Amino acid sequence: MTEAVCRFQATIFEFVLETIWYLMMKITWMFTVVALSAASSKASQLHFEICGNASCPTSDVVEETSTESKRICAAVCLLRFQCLGFCYHGVEEGCRLFNLHLTSATANAVAAPSNMYCARDLDGYARFGRKAYRFFPAAQTLAGAITSCFNDGAYLAMPMDAEENSRLVSLSSASVLWINGTDAPSEGTWVATGTGTPLSYFNWDGPEPNGGTEENCIFMNESGFWIDSGCDIASTYSYICEKTIY
Repeated sequence: MTEAVCRFQATIFEFVLETIWYLMMKITWMFTVVALSAASSKASQLHFEICGNASCPTSDVVEETSTESKRICAAVCLLRFQCLGFCYHGVEEGCRLFNLHLTSATANAVAAPSNMYCARDLDGYARFGRKAYRFFPAAQTLAGAITSCFNDGAYLAMPMDAEENSRLVSLSSASVLWINGTDAPSEGTWVATGTGTPLSYFNWDGPEPNGGTEENCIFMNESGFWIDSGCDIASTYSYICEKTIY
């Protein structure tokens, strides 16, 4: 094989590699554009609240990037599950994402004049990381609460750790709540109703659970402690619905 042929084959090989690389980058960019477009559409439903006129946080920063609009900055925040708010600088097109919970006054980010917003409300659901919650104060039976959440595209909330348990107490202003746990399939083995996810965190009140096979569901008292209960009883309590964002 001549040197010229070798050089020609090497050139072809390099061209093929460069083409493959270019196509991969193009596909990656297309997926990114589609994701941002979808997130931007969702961002129109994500009600960011003004976090006041204080300086943008310099700690707990998730990401800093450049976007051409406030709406795109909001879409990027939506794609980052750690993001709880963002600052947008229109002149410099700077977009800073942060994961601090800040006190805020209700307003819509798209129309608001401030440059700092908190991602607080997704169709009425308060966002915390990958999860979003909505409190329903009107008391329901357990079946009614589960059905209400299902019709809202959500599950009845089930705290999976101490932080989530405290969050439900706070969101409900210390109300008595139905929560989404059961041991009906196997006595003593508690799982999340609907998903069947085994529970590894518990916050039972004193001697609870003590109802045996007669009490296979759970409600939470005002202090956040759990009490086992019959699943089909007529008692009515408030409830919180839960969605997983991503």
